[in-house]
Amino acid sequence: MATEKIALGINLRQNKNNRNAGFGKFYPVVDQQKTLSLRGFAEHMASHGSLYSRGVVEGVLNQICECLPELVAQGVPVKLGSLGTFFPTAQVEKNAAVGGYDEMEGLNPATIVKGIRIRFRPDSTKLDNICGPKFKDRCSLELRNIVDTQSVSLGGVTRKVQTLVPVATAVAEWKARQVLDGNDGTDPDNGDGGNSGSADSGNQGNTENPGTGETYTIQAGVGADGGGSVTIKKNGAAVAGNSVQASASDTVVLQAVPESDNWQFMSWSDGNSQNPRTIQPSADMNVTANFLDLSKI
Repeated sequence: MATEKIALGINLRQNKNNRNAGFGKFYPVVDQQKTLSLRGFAEHMASHGSLYSRGVVEGVLNQICECLPELVAQGVPVKLGSLGTFFPTAQVEKNAAVGGYDEMEGLNPATIVKGIRIRFRPDSTKLDNICGPKFKDRCSLELRNIVDTQSVSLGGVTRKVQTLVPVATAVAEWKARQVLDGNDGTDPDNGDGGNSGSADSGNQGNTENPGTGETYTIQAGVGADGGGSVTIKKNGAAVAGNSVQASASDTVVLQAVPESDNWQFMSWSDGNSQNPRTIQPSADMNVTANFLDLSKI
């Protein structure tokens, strides 16, 4: 078995329900990766020092996928070691409960059962508990991104897309806003606290450079092959359109957003591959995001 412990990413999502007591606070969500196919799972198993090839492992897994539902359909729960148990449950038709013994004679159960579902119950024994807080001990947690949902227009159609901003970038943007607002950047309560009248010395190198007050034009679009869109933020606030005017004291963040799973961001036209990309303007800029069409690979 592999000994390297790969990190489980933890993202933060802000509660935007103003009727909730947790409004404005950030809560952890798992940074869930792309689902692994059965063949990929078999390859993973075979690579862990297995005596059997990927093809043999895949064949066994396929057989499990066929036989497990067959047994569960007969009312036989199937326990897969310390993983857990698959078992059937019945879903009742609306207003179809049996009223009493007098209705049971000659009853066809198909008239009251809406569906049969396969359920999974994780193992909860003390030794192999994977359904409780103890499972965290098997994970190596890593703080990654701020998750948000934004509306993006593609070809005249507005759709909601998920955006990811590294926590370090989000914190840097927040500190920059505190400096611009005259706050010392140490108040953890979203900058609503008192002002100190001085800038955070740790941020002066990036944000305290007003110069002559000159503004620059930052433009961002999509390459000729399409495949996505670009969002622009200035000092943490979303900007409409594909350009923004900003000075050296502003923080501009560009993010390339693939239009679907078939597209993958590769790089910006100037060779930079950071995404999201944080900019402290010092000159005009015009870049495009290049996306790769994975369906053509």
